[in-house]
Amino acid sequence: MDKNPKNQEDEEFEKLLRDFIDNDIDLDDDSEEDEETEDHDDQYDEKLPFPKPMNDRVAEIKLGETHGKKECMADIDSVQLQVEGNHVYYSDEVMRVTFQGKPGASLRPHRFSCYIYTNEYCPVCEGDEVVKIKKGRKRQLILDISCHQVWLPGQYVMIVRDSQDSCSVMRYDFTLDHHLKVKDLSAGRRCMLMSLEDTLSGCLNADNPNWSTVAHVPGSASMRMKAIQSCQMLYINEFRKEEELGELKTSPNLLICMEHPRPLILRMFQVLVTSDYQCKVVDCSTLFDPSRNNPYELLPEILNDCEMKVLCLTRLSDLIGPNGKIIMRKVIDMVRRSNGQTLLWLCGTRHEIDELLGLYPSLKQFFCDDSWVEQQPSTAYELVQAMFDHMAACHLKLTGSVKDRLARAIIQGQAEGTLSQWSSEEVRLFVESKILPRYIGRLVAQDTIDVSPYVEMDDIPFEELTDTTSTFDESMRELKEMIGLENVKQGIMTMSNQARLFLERKRRGLKTSSPLIFHSIFTGNPGTGKTTVARKLGKIYHSLGLLSKGEVIAVDRTRLVGQYIGQTEENMKMVLEEAKGNVLFIDEAYTLNTGGDDRKDFGGRVLDSLLTVLTQPNPDMLIVFAGYPKEMDAMLATNPGLAGRFPFRYHFEDYTANQLMEIARHLLERDEYILTDEAALTMEVAIEETLEKKQANFGNARWIEQFVNNGIIPAMADRLFSTGNTDFQRIEAADITKAFEKFKPQANELKSSRHRVKGFSA
Repeated sequence: MDKNPKNQEDEEFEKLLRDFIDNDIDLDDDSEEDEETEDHDDQYDEKLPFPKPMNDRVAEIKLGETHGKKECMADIDSVQLQVEGNHVYYSDEVMRVTFQGKPGASLRPHRFSCYIYTNEYCPVCEGDEVVKIKKGRKRQLILDISCHQVWLPGQYVMIVRDSQDSCSVMRYDFTLDHHLKVKDLSAGRRCMLMSLEDTLSGCLNADNPNWSTVAHVPGSASMRMKAIQSCQMLYINEFRKEEELGELKTSPNLLICMEHPRPLILRMFQVLVTSDYQCKVVDCSTLFDPSRNNPYELLPEILNDCEMKVLCLTRLSDLIGPNGKIIMRKVIDMVRRSNGQTLLWLCGTRHEIDELLGLYPSLKQFFCDDSWVEQQPSTAYELVQAMFDHMAACHLKLTGSVKDRLARAIIQGQAEGTLSQWSSEEVRLFVESKILPRYIGRLVAQDTIDVSPYVEMDDIPFEELTDTTSTFDESMRELKEMIGLENVKQGIMTMSNQARLFLERKRRGLKTSSPLIFHSIFTGNPGTGKTTVARKLGKIYHSLGLLSKGEVIAVDRTRLVGQYIGQTEENMKMVLEEAKGNVLFIDEAYTLNTGGDDRKDFGGRVLDSLLTVLTQPNPDMLIVFAGYPKEMDAMLATNPGLAGRFPFRYHFEDYTANQLMEIARHLLERDEYILTDEAALTMEVAIEETLEKKQANFGNARWIEQFVNNGIIPAMADRLFSTGNTDFQRIEAADITKAFEKFKPQANELKSSRHRVKGFSA
């Protein structure tokens, strides 16, 4: 039976239409080539009825649901990525994205927008610039995304937003190898509305200057996640508003752990998290002015100058002490009475925040577990970009080869631990105090005037970025070269190796439940090298990244204990502030505990203040208690909890005669003196006699140093200028004999100079 002519005509038309859509037939009969289009501006003018801000985007999504938009990238068969360029250097080349369409794919300009992030969601680049559309059988759309960040090896995420689907985006994970070749490109994963990926490609992108700035701060991973979560909550509440549901509330008060808070960054972060409020960053040192009759006179004016505000307090150490009580009482009362109009952010180190919450328990009512925003260790990517950004801010430029070497040095230094404690502040200091002076020095040393902005290789001290192993080895070498103290040196070597083990396991992602606590007790007589070893220990721990500075802050009771109520707390606040990142060496620590109930003695207040540091799991501080063995044992016996805070104990033995002789030779050789054989024998006899008759307060190395510098050298000077001798290097036996008359042990033992403390006996 013949087909109905009308039905046959309809079928032929539908086939012709399908063939045309699928490009199985060509518009031009004389060509089978794929069509390429490079001028896209007149092809398609997509007009959305709504702009892109978040509240209007809800309406766009509703419109998409009403009109039944297509599923995201349903007509795309595959996606390819490629960093353009020759990849000789790590550089900021264009990322080319190629979309391979299925038959009938709608490939047009402005359809796709691509957003690329690191795997920790630090922004890299974004764009939708189409450079080519291939129709016909290949059906490709090619985007070139300009990048102002340097591509580095690592893991990345690309998020693709398809204008055909308002309700979802596609996520692709990929890796760049050391040649910047794309590896392990994952299949696209559809991410729904209000997902992390939807948020990153929606309200948080390059059009948001606050996000662009905050997201590139080294160590800001936690801040980025908090900003993402806040945007997601805004989305949720916009949709709930459309459905006439109540608004969901989360705790807007934050505890921000940062080593070097920057007010500008805090204000930008506040806009991302709570845009309806004004941000007021207050340095707590300005809340108390002792020069005024009423030191708190300005407090109401500072705290109550605006409504709907986020009160962000920095320099929290100024609140830890008697002056902080009135301030905190006012702040807590103001936040409590504001009914949500005033939010409270505490910004400081983890130690400062923990101590403040401990001193004022009522503060805890404003915070929850989700309130913490902690600065994370900076990634290599963050440090590299921060370095280049700060150099650009200093009007310095880099050639491709210099940029590449600097990037590789930072990656190496971060991997090996040299830069593990670096933040944006360390980056700034490196540029301004290391690179800039070398650059300027090179310019002024030239014969001709050349003010080229380009930095050369010699302007950058690369070795300071990558010498973690040599720094550690150098520190250990200095320790090993110390005379005697074999047990101490072996113990410190073991402690250092343990620290290296923990750090290496942490870098490899392995669990390490033990905290990095290495507080120590040094016992021994004067002059046995306790302070010197503490200095070596600071350098060792700094080289490992456990101490940010590594200097020694040496104190004793006289600097710590005050004479009236409140002075001890003030002293401790200043000392602990100075000791951040360093070794706090407390000599004659046993004097802090009198062993009695004397209320007028404030030594116990010092120990209470120290406990806040001693209980921290990974403090940026090493505390060393030093003193005589018996007295230290007696102090620790009265406070067993304190003893448990010091996992390492080292005893410094008195030096032998041979060791003291070796120390003397080193002192003389350092200043190019020559000891005659007869003088050497005379000195050996003098040292042995001294040790046979040494007193309880014998100074060991300190005694031999005084014997040389204040005895032998003056005796030599008298001999030379009284005889007219011009041999200014050679030390004679007569010089030793004369000096020993002054320094030999007295017949009657001298009274011990060690501090006597109630409850102890020498």
